[in-house]
Amino acid sequence: MEHQQDTLEFSEGTSRVTPLTAAQAAQAASTLNCTVYCGTTVSYTSWKGNTTTMQEFDGLYVRVLVPQSWFDDATFTESARHTLINGFDLVYQYLFEIVGRRPGTALDTLAYVNPAGCGDGCGSVGGLGAEYDWGWSADSAANGLEGYGEIHEITHNFDSYGGSYKFGNSTLTNNANGPLPDSSHYWTTMLRAIYTYSGNQNSYYDHQYEGWLQSYLDGGGTWQNCVVQSNSACGSGSTGWYAPVGLYFRLAHLYGQQSITRWIAFIKNNQTSSTDQDKLDHFFEAYSAAANRNVNCVFDELNWPISQNVRNWVNTNIGTTAQNPGCSNGPGGKSSILDMAAELGPPATPNNYTGPGGGFWSPHSVGFPGTVNSNGSSSELGFTFQWSAGQKILFYICAPTGGHSGTTLIEHINGNATYWDGPTITPGTCNTHTETVPSTGTLGIVVEPGTDTGAYTIVAVPAPVSLQPHDWGQLSVSRNAASGEFTLTLNQIDATKVTPQSSLFSGPHTIRFWAQNYGWIQEIPWVAGSTTYTAKWTPPSALSADVEFRAQVYADAANGYASNQTAPVIYYLIPRKYAALNPARLLDTRPNYSTIDGQFAGIGAATQGGVVDLTVAGRGGVPITGAVAVVLNVTVTNPTALGYITAWPSGTTRPNASNLNFTPGKTIANLVIAKLGANGQVSLYNSAGTTHLIADVAGYFGSGTDLNALPPARLLDTRAGFPTIDGQFQGTGAVPEGGTLKLMIGGRDGIPSSGVGAAILNVTAVQPTGLGYLTLWPSDAAQPLASNLNFMPGDIIPNLVISKVSASGEVSIYNAGGDTNVIADVAGWFPSNSQLTSLVPARLMDTRAGMNTIDGQAQGAGALQGGGTASLTVLNRGGVPASGVGAVVLNVTVTQPTSWGYLTAWPSGSSVPQASNLNFVANQTIPNLVIAKVGANGRVDFYNGSSGTTHVVVDVMGWFAE
Repeated sequence: MEHQQDTLEFSEGTSRVTPLTAAQAAQAASTLNCTVYCGTTVSYTSWKGNTTTMQEFDGLYVRVLVPQSWFDDATFTESARHTLINGFDLVYQYLFEIVGRRPGTALDTLAYVNPAGCGDGCGSVGGLGAEYDWGWSADSAANGLEGYGEIHEITHNFDSYGGSYKFGNSTLTNNANGPLPDSSHYWTTMLRAIYTYSGNQNSYYDHQYEGWLQSYLDGGGTWQNCVVQSNSACGSGSTGWYAPVGLYFRLAHLYGQQSITRWIAFIKNNQTSSTDQDKLDHFFEAYSAAANRNVNCVFDELNWPISQNVRNWVNTNIGTTAQNPGCSNGPGGKSSILDMAAELGPPATPNNYTGPGGGFWSPHSVGFPGTVNSNGSSSELGFTFQWSAGQKILFYICAPTGGHSGTTLIEHINGNATYWDGPTITPGTCNTHTETVPSTGTLGIVVEPGTDTGAYTIVAVPAPVSLQPHDWGQLSVSRNAASGEFTLTLNQIDATKVTPQSSLFSGPHTIRFWAQNYGWIQEIPWVAGSTTYTAKWTPPSALSADVEFRAQVYADAANGYASNQTAPVIYYLIPRKYAALNPARLLDTRPNYSTIDGQFAGIGAATQGGVVDLTVAGRGGVPITGAVAVVLNVTVTNPTALGYITAWPSGTTRPNASNLNFTPGKTIANLVIAKLGANGQVSLYNSAGTTHLIADVAGYFGSGTDLNALPPARLLDTRAGFPTIDGQFQGTGAVPEGGTLKLMIGGRDGIPSSGVGAAILNVTAVQPTGLGYLTLWPSDAAQPLASNLNFMPGDIIPNLVISKVSASGEVSIYNAGGDTNVIADVAGWFPSNSQLTSLVPARLMDTRAGMNTIDGQAQGAGALQGGGTASLTVLNRGGVPASGVGAVVLNVTVTQPTSWGYLTAWPSGSSVPQASNLNFVANQTIPNLVIAKVGANGRVDFYNGSSGTTHVVVDVMGWFAE
């Protein structure tokens, strides 16, 4: 077995994967910046003999090994890891379909050994394995598998027929300047042409490889001195295999991908392994069969000698050159097949400059995208282009025959950083280069002085997007939880974006669907003009991991190969972050009242000192396993005494904390974010009297969440004689009217002293002396127009608050009326840059006359009628983005109700659930925190479940990503 590099081959060493011991794996995992879908820690020995610790991910056909350092890059997300592994599996299966043979039955080991001493990459020729010597970047995250590197090396594994074109000396040496009869790259690049060819005549590969073919022609090369001996005389900067490779791309360019299909079919059925002349004749036969035309004229123009008997066979079986108009309709009566001048020119741009450059220190400015046609100079030539941060730019740098010769630099003028040093501009050639610029500024193109004043052209245009996937259709995935059946829907199809176009759609084809670790699972016939396709699929066994899905347009080998795939969609078996749910009732102790599934209904009032162990996992949309915390709206109704309710994870010690305080006969609700016990339950403790309890679930946090859920712990109690978790902020005295208390959150109860983005606090006002409200906000921000908790004199009233925390770890608490004692219990925290984007509170709705919102919308609309619904737009307001939002954190307040009742919040566009968020009586002002799923229209609806009217005030506190 040999391993192919771009310029040399080398023998296999001791390439292997070795599992670590349990102790070694534990040590390696302790430093890995990953919590979900992290792979298996292994030891890998590269072909060069270097051993390193890596993370292994197994797919259906491949196992991919990546350095642990990649996990420190924020763009190497769980989704990116799925897409990387799945992308390799897709490439592997597609190559298998094309070639008809697998390199082996074991998983193909693909290792990002960085550093590995393997050049840019290497692949086993005809065997298993490839190594890549580059790292992960934001560019990798944006583009997935690139058209060149990853695909290039794995295609070496499928070099089953490349030996048919191993010309001349078949022994490669480690001398890059020595003979290079590089049959592997003939074959590899042809396979990659099939997989990545985009059908765009200005694509990167058209220019690169067809340009090399032009270089061969300009250099006056022959078959012997360029292809067999790889002599540089066949064109500057090229080696012998570039010319045949250029022909592959020219073939696909002129005759479509079906021509490459015919090429491979011919090779597989007509192999040869004799003399160099036999192989050249075979090459000619295959090319003619692929083009479905006699291409004698092309090989004559290339100075590639074809045996007469083979010419005769092609004349008889395929046709004569007279029947091929491409042999005579080019310039000077020559073949137009090799006339690439008109097509290989760089694309036109709106900003075009012709003239000399201004020099390095005073460059001439050109708009982006732009073109510079320089007349040359004997000194440095400077041109600048303006670009945006993260812009991926494709450069064409070309010089005509007799044009400029020199070196090109691409530099960040402002930062004095060189991005690309080279290449040398050579008359009669074009070079291309793609660069992603990390920051906004001025891009300088500097052409170093050469020995002439010849002309050249530089073009800067937006680089094409990754060759796969493309946005030609929108794939969505849903799953029936009971049956396990998936529904895959492909819609919004734009056939003009499916590539390739002309060849693929010339024959029958289908839509086929791919499932990670299962392969192609279903095909549906393509119907012209149809924009929606739906497939049903049930896995052969219960899922044990997430699944990534894609869709593709496909035709069989007789009609062309597959198109680009749609963007991937990952079905998470257990959602990794916050999953917002339509509210569902899980508990109602009152007789004759129901729950979502009949469990925990009518079980009788909670007794004094009693505990209800409420099963949450597996109910109301919460998964049986994988949820670490739940969002519950807990309501007390008809209590017989003054008391409180505490919620905490079942199976642990009840904490010194409360979630909801009540007085006799009062109905009151509060939102609770409760950590789940090991048995999937939350315990509810009633401190006094008897009371009925209601609990509605609104969402849950999956195992990959960055919520750090805690058993409740008291951080603040201003009353004398009442302790806190650490003795701080206890007995400090009531907060006076108009006063502000700064509460330190960081560094307490296991919460870090820095890096905290938001805290979950249950805040209670105790026996205030006047009518008023409390407002919480990060201490380093201005006090907002918002409230978190409203109270009446003598109340004991709680509310859950998710408050953004200042950089120093503090939260400010403002008291707007009367003196009041304040209690604060922490239930968890989110880190900075969390899945929760916490905001300084902003008012989104106030139905009262004369009251303002953050942007003037949804203000002064009048009281909500009994049985009425208000629909509130939450997207693109108060710091909430216009898209990508799954749920919002809202503090909802009812004020001036004319009757008793309740308020329900739910995602707009769905039916009103059997649930409530806030209970009230006439003339009461009462708030509650709501984490509401956002409807498809960007709205949250509110239902007034009373016979009277009420005003509603809504403040946004944060949002969760979709």
